[in-house]
Parts: sequence; structure tokens; C-alpha cells
Amino acid sequence: MPPELWLQIFSYASDIPGAYTHTDQHAFYAFTMDSHGISVHRRHREATDTMLAASRVCKAWAPVAAEFLVKYLLVKSGDHAIEVAAALTRHVPPVCAGSSRVGDRTVRLELALDGVHVWTEAHTTALGRIVAACPNLTVLSTAFSTGNCPLVHNAALVHALEVGALASTLRRLELSGNGMILSCILPSLSNALHALWIRPTGHTELVSMSFGPLEFPSLRSLAVTADRAGIPPADWSTPQLQTLRMDSDLLCCLRNQTQRTYFETLGSTLKTLDATRIFRLHLRFCPNLVECTIPMSLLETVFANVPLPPSLKRLTFDRTCEVHAAWIEPRSIARFSLAMHEEHENGWLPPLELIRFLLPIGKWTVEPTGGVARPEVTYWEYAVEHLRLVCQPLGIALEVSVGADEHSANIWRPLSYEHFLGA
Repeated sequence: MPPELWLQIFSYASDIPGAYTHTDQHAFYAFTMDSHGISVHRRHREATDTMLAASRVCKAWAPVAAEFLVKYLLVKSGDHAIEVAAALTRHVPPVCAGSSRVGDRTVRLELALDGVHVWTEAHTTALGRIVAACPNLTVLSTAFSTGNCPLVHNAALVHALEVGALASTLRRLELSGNGMILSCILPSLSNALHALWIRPTGHTELVSMSFGPLEFPSLRSLAVTADRAGIPPADWSTPQLQTLRMDSDLLCCLRNQTQRTYFETLGSTLKTLDATRIFRLHLRFCPNLVECTIPMSLLETVFANVPLPPSLKRLTFDRTCEVHAAWIEPRSIARFSLAMHEEHENGWLPPLELIRFLLPIGKWTVEPTGGVARPEVTYWEYAVEHLRLVCQPLGIALEVSVGADEHSANIWRPLSYEHFLGA
């Protein structure tokens, strides 16, 4: 087979959902649900193992597989940065026709430091060499670094910006850190970004920080995820923003006027919204919203308490944002079905095409325990079937995503009553 066909096959075999894109807003949104990087790093290991094995099959496969071995560079320590920099700058044959350096194929660079690390000037220099050796870098991430690494990030990233061409090539940034890091990095990259994920560390409250006015003229996807993050400062301009995800616990503590002002400013451009921590969502300021994610606890009262925009086509109920809530009960699904039917009869139901459920992996199964079938299984089967009977005439499909692996990869499948058992 020609190399071009093998490139397509290897691309499929080594794909890591959502890791590279800055244009697919749904894939980026799903990727940010992997808050600890567990799923993406497992997929990275699997893709690397697959490509290493493929590179040893024959001489014809080796240069093709090498394309994907360097597509996603994951740096885990300072010493590792030195090793990666040496590998990128060492004289090697071209990976394939039209590529002069191995780093030309790198799309994503991630700094994922775990815990406390010794970070020296040599490590900072090595990171700068990596960036300089990857002229086509479009994604930069520190989102999954843990431990006490703010000063490391600040020195290393600022140096990388100085020696590389990130300001012209970068389209997606995933940034974890305190206010000092955010204020040093964001202003120099804001004009080029299409997708931004911010994870303020510690007690950093984004809403109370002062960066000075920041323009994000091309930003279409924004995720702000951290316990104390809040909402972005009022002087951030995001005229093209279409996808917004916020899961900060601070959101429910903000003054109602603060939330209202924020949504009044950007609500008209939003197409996708996930702000599950806000008790009263200001959806009336989002007239063009197509997709919305709300907490599962609003299932029974969604039509009474949350005015749904007439443009809404996809409604998602998130169970994972309420880890301490009680288990879902079949009657909640049944009451939602009745309420939706009444909304339709009254002519108030938006033109929904899809209702989705984000669920954790269930704690129960349909298998009998001790030879006795679980009594709740029958109730769940009836409740979900009733929901399906209400949705079918309206042309509304029902889907579910179960567990972090599916959530982060934007994987959905037809809903079954079994998915709710123990969720």
C-alpha cells in the first residue's frame, strides 16, 4: 500500500480524542471534562506503544509511524525535558517527504509535572529548545501539572515564549497556575487563541484579578474549571465566544448581579453553555443557545425553574457535577416525561432534537443479588420506556455517556434503563 494510506491508518490507530483540535468545539469541551488527565494520558501511552510497535515491523513503516510518535510531546520532569530536547535537535533523517525536521510534526506540547520537582536553568533552556524545534505547534498545555509548580511554569513558559514563535502558531492553550502565571502568559497569546482552558490553582479567584483589558478576538471556546475560579474578569473581550464551560464552586457564591452582567455581555453569541454550578442560570440572556448542560437535580423542575431558549436543540443533564447528591430515582425521569409532554401541549417546548445524560459508572447491575431480582429494575425500565414514548413522536433522540473515558472522548450511545442503576 502507498505511504499515504498507511498515514491514514496510523492516524486512526493513534488518535487521542480532543487533544489536538482548536476548531471542533464539542471535542474540546469534552476534553476539558478529564480534570486530572487520567484518560488522556492513558490514551497517550497506548498510542505511543502502538506506534513504537508499528515502527519495528518493517523499514517502510518506521518513518510513517515516526510521524505520530512526535505529534503529542508529553514532558513529565525537567530531566525529561532535556532528553526530549536532545532527541528533537539530534540529526535525524526526514520523517517523510516535505518534512525537514522531526519537530515539524509536533502539534501538541504538554508540561505535566507531578508533585514537587527540582527545576533548574538547564531545564528551562531545554523547554525553550523544544518549542524552537516545533515550529508548527498549535496546542500548549500545563493543565495536568500538579503539586507546587507555579514558579516552574512561570519561568519556563515565559522563556519558551521568548525563544519560540508561539504567538504566531498557537491556537489552543490549557493553562494551570496562579495569578502571576496567568498575567504573564495570557496577554502575549490572547490575539491568536481559538480555544482556552484555564485552571487557576489554590485560592486564585479569576473574577477578582486585574489583568488590564484583554482582547480575545478569535476565541470561540472557553473552559474555566477550578474550585475557586469564578468567572473571567469583566474587562476580557470575547466577541466570538460560542462555547463556555464553567464548573467553579465560587459561581454559586457570586452576587446575582455579577452573574447577570456577565451573561448579558456575552450571552448573545453563545451556542453551547455548561455552567452547572450556578443555581439560577441566566438563559434568558442567551437567545441563540443551541446546547445546554444543567445539573441532574433540575430534572423534575427544569421547565418550571429554567426558561429554556427557543433555539435550544440539545439538552444535557449532568449527574457527575453532583457527586454528593442522592441517587437518581425512577420517579424523577417519569415526572420529567410528564412535564415535557405538558410543555409540548402548551406550545412552549423548544425544538429539541436530543436529550442526553452524563452519568458515572453505575454501582449496580441488572443481575439478581442472592437469587432475588432487584425490585427497582422494573421501575427504571418503565420510567425510561415512558420517556422514550414521549420523545419519539417529537423526534427527540435519547443518548448517554457513562464514565470519564466516554465523557472526555465525546462518546455517546443510545440510552437504556440499565445506565441509571446505581448512578
